[in-house]
Amino acid sequence: MDIIDINEAKKKYAPKRHWRWPRVILCAAVLIILIMLISAAVRYFSYLGLHLTPVEQARIELTIPSKVVVIRAETVVSAPTAGEFVPAASDGEKVHSGTLLGNIITETGSKSVTADRSGLVYYQLDGWEDVLLADELLAIDWPAVFDRMYEDGQAVQPLTAEPDNIGSDRPVARIVDNLEPVYLCVYVEEDIRSYLHDDKLYLRFPQIEGDTAVIRAALVLDDELEAAVQQNDDLPLSDIIPEQTHYLTARVLNGNSYFDTVRYVDATVIGETISGISVPVSALTNNDEGGAGVYVSKRKTLEFREVTVIYQNDEIAIVDGLSATDIVAADPRHARAGQKIY
Repeated sequence: MDIIDINEAKKKYAPKRHWRWPRVILCAAVLIILIMLISAAVRYFSYLGLHLTPVEQARIELTIPSKVVVIRAETVVSAPTAGEFVPAASDGEKVHSGTLLGNIITETGSKSVTADRSGLVYYQLDGWEDVLLADELLAIDWPAVFDRMYEDGQAVQPLTAEPDNIGSDRPVARIVDNLEPVYLCVYVEEDIRSYLHDDKLYLRFPQIEGDTAVIRAALVLDDELEAAVQQNDDLPLSDIIPEQTHYLTARVLNGNSYFDTVRYVDATVIGETISGISVPVSALTNNDEGGAGVYVSKRKTLEFREVTVIYQNDEIAIVDGLSATDIVAADPRHARAGQKIY
């Protein structure tokens, strides 16, 4: 009978212990790789969220919308008697004193209507001829005029009488003195001081000679403001005009026949033209020190670069401090200096 060594039997049949360190190392390596992949994915999606955008060259013309009322040196020709008026001259024709303008047809014959002065004759009247007088510019109630002409922002019907009015003393024509200056009253709701060019204001009238035609009328200021300038000749005009100049009367320096036929028109006040590097306005941000700037792509990383904003609207900002080849982060909410980009 064999004697069995209990200790040897335990060693023989006991389960063998495997070495655990390789498994621990493998798990740690997998964990590290996983963390690195997650970190890389976070960085990549963060990079995508930057919306890197090349800067652009921009040219912005500063403008202010305005409404304009035209005041001409004009006189109204009235019918000497009741009856139908038949024009004898062409609309816009140059006439002289005594020129036949038309005839009043009555039941018993006709009566001639002649010009009592020289100028350009027009047969379209709007009723403002006797209200907007060039020699009474400063006495005109301009808010009331604009309220009457632009009800709810729309040009309203003129003040003329009904077309079937054939009574005597009714207006039948007007004569515009084309040798006298044309005046405008410009209504602007914003500060125009920064829009002055050598103490002159410039307007653009897109309606002149088609939608694409542009003309600029140089204006001088009214007598009241000119008197203020003379009393303060050491001050620029921009220091004399009130911050909110709503109604500004002025004389047109360069004549245009367009103003002979219109009474009120929309126009644009022209300011300076700003050129430079533009970025999306969303790209502007501040660094930890409070400096205003943008994040720029440089050598596969982000660099914060301070800029000076020259002009800004709701969409773009023209800045100083960037070059034409720079690429900026249009959405810098999660950007940081040194951040890796792809």
